[in-house]
Formats: sequence, structure tokens, C-alpha cells
Amino acid sequence: MKSQITRKSLLELSREYPIDTGIDEWRFRCREVGPSQYSAEGEDTLGRKVGCSGVDFRETLNNCIQQAKSLVK
Repeated sequence: MKSQITRKSLLELSREYPIDTGIDEWRFRCREVGPSQYSAEGEDTLGRKVGCSGVDFRETLNNCIQQAKSLVK
């Protein structure tokens, strides 16, 4: 039996993932988890998730965004 995927609303996602990069249905967050250590995560309304870590805030977030873009393609 197939299970049905329940879409999350963008408002619901935005509470946990506040960064909107313009990719349809995706939201992101990037946090400092240690001294100069960052963790970026993203999720879409279907529940698909991406994530990465690094030492530069922008680079870490951009890598995470690129992962999401590759999933969208």
C-alpha cells in the first residue's frame, strides 16, 4: 500500500528554517555549532532534507543550497 506524503506549509517550514533563498518550496538555516564551525540544513515542503558543515558561514550555506538545487533538477 502506498503512503501519502503530507506537504508542509512554507509558513511551518519558515519557523524552523528562516532563510529563504528563492528556491521554490525550500527553506534553510545555518548555525554556528562550535568555534568557527557551521552547520547548514535545508528542507522542502515534501520533507526532503539537505545538509553540510564547514568553517565559513556563507560557503557552508551556499554548499547546502547547491545540494538542494541538484535535487530540484
